[in-house]
Amino acid sequence: MKRLLKWIFGLSIVIIAVWYFGIKEEHYQVSFTTVQPPGLIYDHISAWNSYATKDITSISITSKIPFSEIRQNVQVGDSLFSYRWKISKKGDGKTRVTAYVRDEVNGFSQKLRVPFVKNSFTKRSVNNVQNIVNELKFKTQQFRVHSVTDTVFSGGYCVYMAIESTMGKKAKNMLSN
Repeated sequence: MKRLLKWIFGLSIVIIAVWYFGIKEEHYQVSFTTVQPPGLIYDHISAWNSYATKDITSISITSKIPFSEIRQNVQVGDSLFSYRWKISKKGDGKTRVTAYVRDEVNGFSQKLRVPFVKNSFTKRSVNNVQNIVNELKFKTQQFRVHSVTDTVFSGGYCVYMAIESTMGKKAKNMLSN
């Protein structure tokens, strides 16, 4: 019985190690939830290069799936990081954003260190996501939405005309009549 338990335990350790070091792509994961819609977050992350901190050398978008996923390469000095952003809408009006971060230069050593030590890679990953969240909050505070209650529109005239046209000429015919 003990022999069987040892064998099962050893096999499970080997399976977990193969999954972690061989199959799992990312080295670190950072998530946050916001009340902003996925489209706004998608555009905000796509424009990361315009408000990135000074230590980031370059940010390039490698692939996009509209409003659900963005893949970016981030160059910081001589290090290259790969970010995969997953944006998913939750049922309660919130959006969950998860950043899967991978170190392209020191991949294996990061996989060894990340579970045990909070090194510069993990701190930088959390800092970068925190900067994006702070910029998103600042951008949100700049918008003001309120109802217009005291506006009066002057009366005007309108004419209804039946026009037959193709889709390609519809706008031209509407403006010419």
